[in-house]
Amino acid sequence: MTRRLVMSVAAVLTLWACDQTMPAQPDTEPQMSMVPVSVSAAPGIGTLTITVSASDIPSDLVFNVTMTNGEATDTITIPAGSARTITVRGYDASNIETHRGSKTVNLTEGLNPQLTVVLQGLTGDQPLVVVLGETTVAVSPETATVSVGGTTQLAAVVTDEAGDTLDVSVRWASSHPAVVTVDDAGLVSGVSLGSTSVTATYAGLGASAAVTVSEVVLPTNESSLVFTPGNYVRIPSDPVLQGLVSFTLEFWTFIEAIQDESIIGTEFFATGWQFYPGTWAGIESEGVWAANSGAHAQGPSLTSTGVWYHVAMVYDDALTENQWKLFLDGQLVEQQSINLGLIGDGQDVVINRHTWASGSSSRLSGKIDEVRVSDVARYSASFSPPTIRFATDAHTLLLLHFDEMSGGSILDSSGNGLDGSVVGSVTWSADTPMQAVSNN
Repeated sequence: MTRRLVMSVAAVLTLWACDQTMPAQPDTEPQMSMVPVSVSAAPGIGTLTITVSASDIPSDLVFNVTMTNGEATDTITIPAGSARTITVRGYDASNIETHRGSKTVNLTEGLNPQLTVVLQGLTGDQPLVVVLGETTVAVSPETATVSVGGTTQLAAVVTDEAGDTLDVSVRWASSHPAVVTVDDAGLVSGVSLGSTSVTATYAGLGASAAVTVSEVVLPTNESSLVFTPGNYVRIPSDPVLQGLVSFTLEFWTFIEAIQDESIIGTEFFATGWQFYPGTWAGIESEGVWAANSGAHAQGPSLTSTGVWYHVAMVYDDALTENQWKLFLDGQLVEQQSINLGLIGDGQDVVINRHTWASGSSSRLSGKIDEVRVSDVARYSASFSPPTIRFATDAHTLLLLHFDEMSGGSILDSSGNGLDGSVVGSVTWSADTPMQAVSNN
């Protein structure tokens, strides 16, 4: 049953179309109405998608408006004219469409009567947006595929009637935020399986790309890195790994024998961050440590030998207590209330190595797979360890899949170019905790 929302709980969208003082436009450009958008008393709605259609607009225009605490104000640009159908869709915080409403109006160059669109509990699909007028907007690529949790970049170019590129900014919008979202720079993020369009608009003109969200397809050479004593991997220090206020290090590891050695961390002992599979893991900032124990403390090993473990070490600056957490196989095993400063000691990141004032060592034998370093706290409570390789996102600083199978380089898939180099020799193994994605 469809319910009409009442004023106190949901979603009345009020728009005023008014004449704005604008510079004279060339004859080839349409007269535009600047339409302010005002929304209130809509606590259940997180995002609005506004679609504008008319017989003289070749394809619909699409705009996204983000709600904050049930309120939003914005302005959209619509070509003036008759029979403009404005359709508004409301999505909740989980990007599920919950409400919809529409109205057909005439928009003039002068002041227009107030328009109220009442959103009702309907569901449905959305249209595309293409070119209007001689000034054109082009989006490339015109079709794109992205995995759930992955990203892909779109680009927009605006040209005039002479074919010259205009130095202007476009406005990006997703026609279905439950399938993909898009940021102000055209970076598309896959949310759930499906297909939709992503639109770039400028001065009432628009173009779109068809985007399909698919399941992750793993390469046939999915593998892990095998390391032995005396051999290690070095990843050069980079500013992207410095000055972090929140932090997550996570990886899979398989240890042949427990040794007093860091499997992964910043190189110099007692600064930065490290994980020792024996008894110790921690993050240091400005001489203060967040850790499960003192370095080299005596106690039970954090991991056993001969099995794969997922390890996650997290620091969440947004919390007032238990900011530091250590997870093994998704289970919270340690936490500590401590305030750290900026994280990152400027040292290289190394695998199977640490250095101290009078020497260095690389003592471990084992395997490592799927390393990810992030500038956010990825986990706050116990979780199921991921067994599908990560796709990079806006918070990924370093991402190592270890699928090279040969050579002296370890490739970073984060997009930050933090490729590592092998010191000594390593091999690769088909033994990995990563699993292919099921289509069932």
